[in-house]
Amino acid sequence: MKPRSGRTAWLLIAGAVLYILTFLALYPRTTAVVDEDAYLTEAFLFRTGRLSYEGSPIPAPHMTVKSGGRLASKYPPGTSLFLLPFILFGWRAVFVSGLLLALAGTLLFGLILQRLSPETDPAWALLYLFYPAVVLLSRTVMSDLLAATLVLASFYCLLRRGGWLFASGLILGLACLVRYSNAIFVPVFLLFVLREAGSRLKGALSLLAGFVPMAGLMLAHNAFAYGSPLSFPMYLTGNFSPAYFLHNVCYYGTALMVLYPLMLAAPLVAGKGRRLLLGLPAYAVLGLYCFFSYTTTARIFRPA
Repeated sequence: MKPRSGRTAWLLIAGAVLYILTFLALYPRTTAVVDEDAYLTEAFLFRTGRLSYEGSPIPAPHMTVKSGGRLASKYPPGTSLFLLPFILFGWRAVFVSGLLLALAGTLLFGLILQRLSPETDPAWALLYLFYPAVVLLSRTVMSDLLAATLVLASFYCLLRRGGWLFASGLILGLACLVRYSNAIFVPVFLLFVLREAGSRLKGALSLLAGFVPMAGLMLAHNAFAYGSPLSFPMYLTGNFSPAYFLHNVCYYGTALMVLYPLMLAAPLVAGKGRRLLLGLPAYAVLGLYCFFSYTTTARIFRPA
């Protein structure tokens, strides 16, 4: 059944306005997660023109590591760089970022839905606001929602193909600068490009050309902060091993089927041409964390 565009427009606007009003009425008073302290403090550090804490007027938070003779954040710099414009209006202004990201993600979700299923009513995009990562984390300055929004944007550009592939790679690189583990999407997106008819090699090179500058920035940051381009303090959180797979696949699989079953089930019934596009990214993220020692239910609702 074809959607009624007028009704859809009003429904989308009403849903977005209701979400904005609810967010403002329940505007966060302070940070709620210890990791937020690291992101917010590093944003203030960047505002002073410094990249590390030694000799800085900004006290180093507890999520700081000493490596290569420097005191640097345990986390990649992408989230703190994103928060930099918001802190110009005071530290509480950073929470506006969650509202903007939730709305941007809804828009991107709607655009992706339109590309994959033009006959579907775009108002279904409002369901993105019920995605657990949005519900739980839009009122924080955690990296998860920013990473999710960037991955959605990269995926949308991937679907547009052509000259958009460079933008897809560039945005995916930004997503990795927010969370290094988002690099799992690079081979997945390359596979999607190489499966399509036409200039496959040209498309793959265009995607990589967009990603390479951000990869270079990540390597440069690691060399400065941790003493080596390929060094970063992942070991402080956990480690990878096949020994964790069986336990984790049961743990995450059960949690997903109870809390968010469509993430695993929907791609299987999405139809030819969409099954792999929707399923492979989700299963790739799940598979990655099944090999990781640290487990948390919240992690499965994040892009890697």
